[in-house]
Amino acid sequence: MMPVQAALRDGAARLRAAGIETPRREARRLLAHVLAITTEALLRDPHLPIDHAPYDKLLARRASREPLALITGRREFWSLDLAVSPATLIPRADSETLIEAANAAFADRTCGITARFVSGKPKLATVQLDVHFVEAGKIGEILISRPRVVRSTRSLIFITTEVTVDKRCIAMANGVFKIRKNE
Repeated sequence: MMPVQAALRDGAARLRAAGIETPRREARRLLAHVLAITTEALLRDPHLPIDHAPYDKLLARRASREPLALITGRREFWSLDLAVSPATLIPRADSETLIEAANAAFADRTCGITARFVSGKPKLATVQLDVHFVEAGKIGEILISRPRVVRSTRSLIFITTEVTVDKRCIAMANGVFKIRKNE
């Protein structure tokens, strides 16, 4: 038997020696998985004695570079807790970036269409677009954007929108569009 604090220290050292990028975080996640508790609950009682053997097996798997998601069978992706197995593709951080870019493109497109309609000009350029993500949507949900013009000059149109899913705001965007002269 070994206290949680010592087990985490030992686990982080083993993972660090194996070249794992975030050894302390992954040691916590592995131990929490072994004990079937949250990482928060794990840290509440650092002196709780645990059986080190099951934890040691998971540390060995991770030290041999097996993905953490396959060891725990779970992977968080855009606030979704997904079950994973060797038969599934494990979502990566760059996949989240791709989704954010797609949502930003959606906001840009809906704001741009509104700017074109308001200006009556077909040629516009996005000068600036700020998108702030508030909450994750779920796969299959339909995004709705209702852009509104905040201000309009002869050469610029300022638009704001909320991207919603079932009346839940998942992103807010502010865009500035330049009216281009006909070429």
